[in-house]
Amino acid sequence: MPSQPKRNFPSLVAGALLALAVGIVSGCGSSGPKTIPVSGKVTYKNKPVTIGRVVFQPVEIAKGLPERPAMGEFQDDGSYRLSSFTQNDGPVPGKYCVVIHAMISGPTPENPTAPTVWAVPQRYTSTQTTPLKAQIPSDASGALEFNFELTD
Repeated sequence: MPSQPKRNFPSLVAGALLALAVGIVSGCGSSGPKTIPVSGKVTYKNKPVTIGRVVFQPVEIAKGLPERPAMGEFQDDGSYRLSSFTQNDGPVPGKYCVVIHAMISGPTPENPTAPTVWAVPQRYTSTQTTPLKAQIPSDASGALEFNFELTD
């Protein structure tokens, strides 16, 4: 009987991990909840908000869908793309409260009493005070754009 070739255990483990990773990545797209791609721009005093992130906090989500916030980091031009489950997938359909987290400086371990300095008016930084709202319709057939001009 011919001898079996010896298998290198680390190679087997690496191969198994690669197969698992490919399976996870290829299987995530279609099996997750329905999301709608959302992008836009945020400006304050006619200038782009370039630090921090925008967060769409769920208020009322379409029946049967998970209640999960969507967020996106600001780019140099004030633009953002929302992610919920995977990069740039967008939020699930529903109603959202929109919060802007754009902190210039704040408390640190070295200076825990330092005041927080925001790049935008503080009312936009909390779900209790932000006037910004967004609705993602269940029947949206493509990407949506939400631009916000912040005022004092």
